[in-house]
Amino acid sequence: MQGKNFDIFISYRRSDGDKVARILDLAFKNDGYRCFLDYNSIEGGLFEQKIHVAIKDAPVFVMVMTPDYFSRCNQEGDWVRKEIELALKYEKTIIPISIDNIVDKVPTDLDEDFRARVGAHNFAIVYTNSTFDVTFKKMLDERIRRVKGVIQNARNKAKVKVMADVDCDLKRGDELIATLQAGKENLIYVSGGKYKVKAVSCDFRDIQQDIQIDISNVSFEYDLDVNLAGKVEERRREEEAKTNEKLKREKEIEAQKKLEELLKEQQKKEAEERRREAERRERERRQREEKARRRREERERRKEELKEWWERNKSKCVMLLAVIAGAVAGTWCIKNCKGATETATETAVETITEEQNVIPVVETPAMEIQEETWINEEEVQRQAEIERQKAKERKINLKNSFKVLKSAVKDKNVLIIDDVLTTGYTADVLAEGFKKAGANSVYVLTIASVSFLNDKI
Repeated sequence: MQGKNFDIFISYRRSDGDKVARILDLAFKNDGYRCFLDYNSIEGGLFEQKIHVAIKDAPVFVMVMTPDYFSRCNQEGDWVRKEIELALKYEKTIIPISIDNIVDKVPTDLDEDFRARVGAHNFAIVYTNSTFDVTFKKMLDERIRRVKGVIQNARNKAKVKVMADVDCDLKRGDELIATLQAGKENLIYVSGGKYKVKAVSCDFRDIQQDIQIDISNVSFEYDLDVNLAGKVEERRREEEAKTNEKLKREKEIEAQKKLEELLKEQQKKEAEERRREAERRERERRQREEKARRRREERERRKEELKEWWERNKSKCVMLLAVIAGAVAGTWCIKNCKGATETATETAVETITEEQNVIPVVETPAMEIQEETWINEEEVQRQAEIERQKAKERKINLKNSFKVLKSAVKDKNVLIIDDVLTTGYTADVLAEGFKKAGANSVYVLTIASVSFLNDKI
């Protein structure tokens, strides 16, 4: 029984089984068996797929049991555990080989189901000392040839050693003859005759090499070289250049996107600043308008307060103005001031009645009376006589001198303000005119008046 590409899959732990695995691989090949042995690091992608295919293809699964072989089988994703599980799944002939008889059973720290499935297979022992050839041949005869027979019949076939510089498939037409590993001596057995085959790169399927095999004597050994590394390397450089160019474009696009994002962010910030500036100006404008409105309201309020105050106090103000005007323009006349010692107070105006309301008026301040300010009564009498003559003339002159519009004073109270009341003829004429025009009452406000001895004004 033999597989299409491999006869034996060799499973080992890289930490301490690499050397003995190579020895077993060479020993199997010397007996004409095609072995799969991974020398390189196992990563995802192609290697994982190749291991899976090789286990499925090879009828025999050899476990190189060194002390570390089962050490990490409890860890998730452990490759030795994966290889064993695949061999159990595809029901391969599993041959656990205890190297130097150090590992004689499956460790007890592994899960029970796994230990039972692996432990069901009898262990073989191979020593790496001087008895290697004997113990290896015994294992081969008892565990492989006796059970499966000769895996590959090498009789009447020539041994061809194929060296490939890259991993590739050796095909005859569409038939796969063998999968070749780079840098490794690959053995195939070919009957006599001429054959045209081709080597196809595993990495780039379009890279191929046509090979002519001419077997003239099957007892000879033949060497065959596959040289695809140059083309593969060139393709890799091209792919790398394309990848770099793609990465460069992606970086440029990413940089452009970042620049656009920065510009958008900057524009956004500027727009936000403009919005905030506009809001600030709007707030300031509103604040100015609010201040202006408050000032207007304050002016209006003060105006109303002043108006109300004026309505309440205009009579007082008028009288006060009259008092001041009389004080400036007139002459104070104080009667009965003889015998005054230090001060005398004269009430200029006491009260005035308007529509039954009593309105208080301003009193003149106390005025200090000195001796030299006393009035000479003889002089006053002389002046009074002169004024009496003038008053007669004035009375004649004032007759029919004033005209009052009825609509202006009808049913109203009228106040006549005069600084000094001398003869009183002006006030009499005015009062008479206002009364004829329909005024309710006529009052006269004066600061000072002239009294004539033995004469009534």
